Amino acid sequence: MKKKQKLSSTDVQSILLIIVCITGSIMLYRFSIPKNTEQDYPEIRAQIPLENADTVDIYCAGSCIIENEAVVWYVADYENAYYIPLECNVINYSEYQLIDYREALSTNINDIMYTPWKDGYSIIINNNDCIGYEIKKDNGEVSTVELDKESIPHILYVDDIMSCSFFIT
Repeated sequence: MKKKQKLSSTDVQSILLIIVCITGSIMLYRFSIPKNTEQDYPEIRAQIPLENADTVDIYCAGSCIIENEAVVWYVADYENAYYIPLECNVINYSEYQLIDYREALSTNINDIMYTPWKDGYSIIINNNDCIGYEIKKDNGEVSTVELDKESIPHILYVDDIMSCSFFIT
């Protein structure tokens, strides 16, 4: 039979130090992204393929949330807006933890972008000439939403979508 050995205080301290180091290194890869427009956003700037990405204005346009996950849309104001959708966990009302960078895809209408997410799409409408949209779902349901300039940027999530039409003035 093997005899049990007691750990010395040095052994316990070494184990605790290893645990703290591992936990600390894991925490370095977890960061929260506030929805604050005064933030510098270095993590987001790294995703912008522009020469002046370090000086371009960035703002959080909003998010769509399902349970405790969200797509948060950031916009880099440049000659043409550059869209950065981030998939995040919701920490609290105004703070998100990054899961992954998403690709913003074009609808072929200026400043209306989307990204596939969950079983549907997160869509950002940032076009002041868009006065509304109509969504036709696979089950035949049709919903029409009117927009005014105060509701731009407008972010929505749709699933089971058959088609989506945007009304531009």
